[in-house]
Amino acid sequence: MPKKRLKKYKIIVVNDSINTFEHVQRVLQEICGHNHYQAIQCTQIIHNNGQCQVYMSKEDQCTYILKELKKQNISAKMIK
Repeated sequence: MPKKRLKKYKIIVVNDSINTFEHVQRVLQEICGHNHYQAIQCTQIIHNNGQCQVYMSKEDQCTYILKELKKQNISAKMIK
């Protein structure tokens, strides 16, 4: 019998004109568990492309991460 796959959810951070690069990088490291290099790369992608996927997991974990990002005034959304 095939193993049932869990639905993966994604957190997308959207560019805004409020947060500094440094703030976004720090938050990605602290909340999403990015290393320094990953945080810099994601911040550049957010700046250049308007958004970037920064996290992927089960729904409950993504809901928690999204809440924490929003507490830090990071513009983000969760998609399936």
